[in-house]
Amino acid sequence: MRIDDPGHLNGFATDVTLVSQDAVKDEKGLWSHQDAEFVTVGFGSCVDLTVTDLDLTLKTDGFPRD
Repeated sequence: MRIDDPGHLNGFATDVTLVSQDAVKDEKGLWSHQDAEFVTVGFGSCVDLTVTDLDLTLKTDGFPRD
């Protein structure tokens, strides 16, 4: 998902983006940058996404650490 913050060239693309549960798309069908929630996950932790449409657990122990 790409998040376009206000301003020129302020796009940010994440591998996983959490959109606020009460978020509503605008008239163009896009999410607002204010609806993105950033979650800090410790290295080696598991992220439980089984309650989402993805239905998986994401293991972070293989992520690059640089």
